[in-house]
Parts: sequence; structure tokens; C-alpha cells
Amino acid sequence: CSGGYAISVSGIAEGAHAIAASVTRGGLESAPSSALAVLIDRTAPAAPTILGPTGPSAPRVDVSGQAEANADVSVREGSTTLCTAISDSNGDWACQVQFQSGGSHTLTATATDLAGNEGPASNGVAIDVDLIFASGFDD
Repeated sequence: CSGGYAISVSGIAEGAHAIAASVTRGGLESAPSSALAVLIDRTAPAAPTILGPTGPSAPRVDVSGQAEANADVSVREGSTTLCTAISDSNGDWACQVQFQSGGSHTLTATATDLAGNEGPASNGVAIDVDLIFASGFDD
């Protein structure tokens, strides 16, 4: 006998679970299958923090911070994503932004966990980008 089955289960609490299946046919029940480890996660991560850069910046800027471990971090200015990173097991992340214009820019970051839950945006961090000094001087 071969075939596939799908079931929907509701009411499972968040956390780690082991799910196994068995078949009952003609009053006989099969041995259970090997257990499948499942992690139920409906909780969005907390807002990440942006720890750097600080002070005046050139057009290429290293941005770093803290987020939930193993989260996908997006750094944005408004609705535009400037760079992305994956936080390590300690929650540290870093990525590089290439600015196209000088002046004041406000960056925020969001974190999305492995289950796809996106958390709120971080507080905005303002930086000043100076394109004149970053380009150097020609002789």
C-alpha cells in the first residue's frame, strides 16, 4: 500500500514537538513512523538594535548591531532595503551600505526569524554622509 496523506492540526502550543504517524487498517495498527522534530514558532523577534556606525561617514558604511540569533536582518532607509545580514548565534550582525547621496540619512533595521515572523523596526539611527571628503582630492 502506498500513498500520501495530509492533515491539518490546530491548537499545538509553541515549542519543540515530535510527531509520528501510524496507520490503522482492518483493525490492525502499524508501528509508528520515526518521529519528525517540529518547532512551532508564532512569536516575532524583538526589534534589533543598530550599534554602528557613529559620526560622519563616507558613502560606503559598515552597519552593525544585535538581533535574535540566526535572524535575517534588513537595514532600511524608509521603505528601501539598503543591506541585509544574518545574525550569528550570539545575535551579532553586520552589513555594508553604499549611499548614493550625501547628507543626513536615518536607518532602521528589522529582524525576521527562521519561522518567517518579522519583528518591529528598530529605533532610527541618523548618520551624516559626506561624499565630498570620501571622493578624495585630485592633483
